[in-house]
Amino acid sequence: PFEITASKESIRKLNLSGNQIRDVLSLYALVSLEELDLSGNQIEAVASLRKLTSLKKLILTGNPLPDETINELRGFMPECEIIF
Repeated sequence: PFEITASKESIRKLNLSGNQIRDVLSLYALVSLEELDLSGNQIEAVASLRKLTSLKKLILTGNPLPDETINELRGFMPECEIIF
């Protein structure tokens, strides 16, 4: 697992692409995050990302996520551009 050590309220853009990440649960506290790149990882579940209500762009290409998971996430985050 990874840990974010910067001020969680000040992070607006985060690129975690290509890091073999499997779990994104620790990202829930990044409430000001507007852009998140999680491409090229091993993420299989993204339900915790629903809490990131400030997200405007989410990149998930190259993760083993089923289409129904992406569609469900789009339903919860209609203002966010989700690239898969």
